[in-house]
Amino acid sequence: MPVSAIEFSGRSAEYAWSAPEAAGIQRTTVHPTGPAYQLSAGVFRNRLRKLLSEAKSEVIAIPGWSGRGAFVAMEWAMETRTPYILMSDSTEWDEPRVTWKEAVKSRFVAGASAALVAGTPHADYMITLGMPPSRIFNGYDVVDNQAFSQGADRWRRESAELGVKFHPYFLASCRFVAKKNLPILLDALAMLASHSATHSKTPPWDLCLLGDGELREELIRHAEQLGVEVLHGAPWECPAPDHGRGRLLLPGFRQIGDLFRFYAGAGAFVHASTTEQWGLVVNEAMASGLPVAVSNRCGCAADLVEEARNGWTFPPGNRQVLADILVRLCTMDSEERQLMGDQSRILIASWGPDRFREGFAKAAECAVSHRSTKAPFTTRLALRGLSLASR
Repeated sequence: MPVSAIEFSGRSAEYAWSAPEAAGIQRTTVHPTGPAYQLSAGVFRNRLRKLLSEAKSEVIAIPGWSGRGAFVAMEWAMETRTPYILMSDSTEWDEPRVTWKEAVKSRFVAGASAALVAGTPHADYMITLGMPPSRIFNGYDVVDNQAFSQGADRWRRESAELGVKFHPYFLASCRFVAKKNLPILLDALAMLASHSATHSKTPPWDLCLLGDGELREELIRHAEQLGVEVLHGAPWECPAPDHGRGRLLLPGFRQIGDLFRFYAGAGAFVHASTTEQWGLVVNEAMASGLPVAVSNRCGCAADLVEEARNGWTFPPGNRQVLADILVRLCTMDSEERQLMGDQSRILIASWGPDRFREGFAKAAECAVSHRSTKAPFTTRLALRGLSLASR
């Protein structure tokens, strides 16, 4: 089926991503030159409604039920009797739930003809909100597995041909914001160093922390207080470790094409968030052939991590459990880690773009055959109010 995309923003307010073109998809943008929140609510609303009307789509897919873009799109779909798919990676437990808000959300779900969700806990939540299981499809949160697998392997192969060997490191990739739980990750790194000094001949690994954000300076201070040396650069840009204590490496924000080399040299990937709707970086790491340590408050953990097969999960508030996993990862032999990385690739193999394509197609077919009745005026009025009050 032909697909057209309406982009809310031409530039992200959170990430400095470059935006590649997608072959075969017609894309228009509500605010081409910047983040959508720079537009007044009224201007944004009028532009999006105009683009939706011009698209003349048989069915539309809406990302979630928060933010004014979603509110405007749902109101327009209800008003025009256009079937809509709700795309969601929310779980019942990723944020505190308020009864009256859940009741309002259920009314939005009731207006949807189908849902496209990320995984098992996300489908469960959609059922809780009133969507029939037969109209819920999977595939929302995927990455280009082939690009990460081939990109990481290319760097490994080239490094081997040149005789370049790197001391393995833990890799994490995220924004430096509170929910990413980075201070506890640093605490666990320091605990690993202490353990290595007294119990193991295996030197502690460095932690390479990709990304940037508002807590950068705070994280640097925290590392220094723990006695963790901080270096600003990628592992191959920094001096070789002296096998004393694990260091914190800060290469900054990198575009997607630069990520393959980081995954190629890592020994394992860690994602420690206190709450996370999914965690696409875990998909990237698994496709790159890495064992993973993932917080059990990440939406992907239930579907992507099999304990002791391709990694481990942990409670994000428990430094000791995380430190124990780090110890286990860096003290196992390289063949065992390679086996876990191979299992990551096997588990993630069915979570690629084809999964999204197939799930989206099934959801669209379902939506067309389950065209909902016109929503109550009060629901549409609520959506209009929310769209004007939201960023």
